[in-house]
Amino acid sequence: MKIFEENSGYFIGDVVYEQYSVLGPRWQENLQLVYVYSGAMRVRVEDCQYALAAGEMTLLAPRHRERFWFGLDGPTRHGWCGVAKPNLQPWSLQRLKRRPMVLPFSQDMRSLAAMAYAVDPRSGVLQERYRDSLIRAMLYGFLIAAGCMDEPRQPLHAAVERAQNSMEQRLHEPLTLAGLAGVAGTSPAHLIQLFKRDTGSTPKQYLRRLRIAAAERLLVSTGLSVGEIGYRVGFANPQHFSRVFSQHCGVSPGEWRRRAWAVGAAVER
Repeated sequence: MKIFEENSGYFIGDVVYEQYSVLGPRWQENLQLVYVYSGAMRVRVEDCQYALAAGEMTLLAPRHRERFWFGLDGPTRHGWCGVAKPNLQPWSLQRLKRRPMVLPFSQDMRSLAAMAYAVDPRSGVLQERYRDSLIRAMLYGFLIAAGCMDEPRQPLHAAVERAQNSMEQRLHEPLTLAGLAGVAGTSPAHLIQLFKRDTGSTPKQYLRRLRIAAAERLLVSTGLSVGEIGYRVGFANPQHFSRVFSQHCGVSPGEWRRRAWAVGAAVER
């Protein structure tokens, strides 16, 4: 999904406000990320008021009136970045406006802000695009953390839910499309159609992903042999399990386990 057009106007800056400073009221036209380096601030968006401490950030949606109060205990340094013409989906904009979101201004976000602020867009087209990409990364990062990027999903068809539940409960059994369709209360062809519509995959593909995910967990958390794990997640023989696992994960089951255990040992040290 494309939220920000490439030719939108991006901006970034920071400022220090003295104790008891006030900004606004002002009409917000842009999508603007605001973050506090030191001090504190209060923000009022329409009739909703909330606070930001040092190390916190919020995202201001377009098309509302806002006001700021800075530093009851001293100066406040805060920064901002944003985009002038965001191509926000209506449902995403509604989520942003429904409730203000205050999130930690992480070290990763600080690094992105520092890099973007250090770039002089007047130096050339490539520098401008580089700075814009860093600002986009910050905006996307906030939207993802705030849950505003996930499109609303339609409820699964009852037949799909019944088939999925059957797969999860009988993962070790030799399941067939006809058997799953019978449990779901529909024909095999219709079940495939419903699965593709609701999950983007066929029942066979969905079942395979379930089995591989279960195998990954068992490889990491148990000492069972590769062959035994294959049987437990529904593969007829170890050779078939190893072949499918390697195709899906890019390495053999044994290599997957070796790498996972090596990482775990390094973390414990």
